[in-house]
Amino acid sequence: MLPQPDPTTPAVPYAMRVVDPQASFPAQVRLDILTQIIPRATVQEVLASLGRHTPRVRKLSLELTLWLLLAASLFPDRSLEACFAQLVQGLHDLWPDDAAYPHLLPSAAALVYRRRQLGVRPLQALMRAVCRPRATPQTAHAFLGDFRLMALDGHRQDVPDTPANARAFGRPGGPRGDSAFPQVLCVSLVECGTHLPVDTTFWPCNTGEPKGAHRLLRSVTPDMVVLADRGFYSYAFFQALRARGAQGLVRLPKNIKPERQRRLPDGSWLVRVYPPGKSRRTYLELRLIEYTGTDPEAPGYGEHYRLLTSLLEEGRYPALLLACTYMQRWEIEGTVDEQDTHLMRQCHPSSPLRSRTPVGVLQELYGLVLMHYTVRAHMYEAATAAQVAPQRVSFTRAVHLVQDALANLERLVEAEVGRALQRLYRTLVHHLLPKRRLRRAPRAARRNQSKWPRKSDTAPLPQPKRSFSAALAII
Repeated sequence: MLPQPDPTTPAVPYAMRVVDPQASFPAQVRLDILTQIIPRATVQEVLASLGRHTPRVRKLSLELTLWLLLAASLFPDRSLEACFAQLVQGLHDLWPDDAAYPHLLPSAAALVYRRRQLGVRPLQALMRAVCRPRATPQTAHAFLGDFRLMALDGHRQDVPDTPANARAFGRPGGPRGDSAFPQVLCVSLVECGTHLPVDTTFWPCNTGEPKGAHRLLRSVTPDMVVLADRGFYSYAFFQALRARGAQGLVRLPKNIKPERQRRLPDGSWLVRVYPPGKSRRTYLELRLIEYTGTDPEAPGYGEHYRLLTSLLEEGRYPALLLACTYMQRWEIEGTVDEQDTHLMRQCHPSSPLRSRTPVGVLQELYGLVLMHYTVRAHMYEAATAAQVAPQRVSFTRAVHLVQDALANLERLVEAEVGRALQRLYRTLVHHLLPKRRLRRAPRAARRNQSKWPRKSDTAPLPQPKRSFSAALAII
């Protein structure tokens, strides 16, 4: 449990830091709420390894630009200049010279220049260095025996409608034409018990999800069992998992019919799966689990489900346990919702990203993954200290507390940051989400695709030459 303050002991006020107006401004920005999860030393090592250094530091360094791209997803309704002001708000409050402070803020042109210098690779490398699983066997719904539950899935994200983005990422087509916005395919590997994104790749929207999934296998370790939908099934997928010592639990497409060998005591089947082609000399030995729903009021009633798994010990991993475990795959949908709805689409539901170039889009997307990881890691630490499941902690509440903590922790001396962080964690778990209720939801689109052409495809319309009132005539 988190240490509780003694009610008989008077509260000690926090000690405020003192800033030096003569020292470098970027060097005095601490960002404690972020560096608690993403160490500043790791950021500096990544930049140094890629040759990204700032010879002349004035108002903005490349390191501070990287932090800004992470914080941009916390404030999607603001320009990057406003996001930077929010990032250093705590330092602003303590700056002794009110007249000189506005001149320390970088201009929009400086932000564009530094973003071009930074590029995408540092953010990608930082994600690979920082994002890792955190759950322990004591974390609720995080393990199946000795194996860590990981979910794999993809979704498509709208990006700003510019010719450059359309060329780089493409538009999904449909019977009524192309989509209104270009889209990026995002394929992610997520830890089920904590919603932490462990690895993510971004592709043009018409890329197949299995291709993105194959790249993510670089982050799969022998202590993992990967849950995936039927779109990810292939002989090569299970072969790659086996080569890494990991396990898989994947829904089987209807057109795949494994060769049944014998029925096991738990009702599952030992089957053989062959590689594409006519060769029968090589095969994988897997288990086939078939089940259906029997509750008329529950989703999937009467539907026939088939799962394929490399977990062959039916005594240790019975069919019913694996069928129930497979439902944990839907935790990745919660991760997508947290990124897409609660971070990016707070104020801009149509086109939540700012960047009008492919490089800028990828910078924002990697920054989003890193910021989501940071928020979720704080939620995990708070939940672990309070001995509750991470799913019971409100993500929306955590985002708001992290937004406030950017400035609040910046005002304190470094010795007080730990105490303030513990208070933040106690606040975070004070109001827990209720346990999930039994419910069902139809799989349906909220709205159909519009029959009207995209606005950018229409010819320019003639514009009025007189005001509305001047163009009226009484008859």
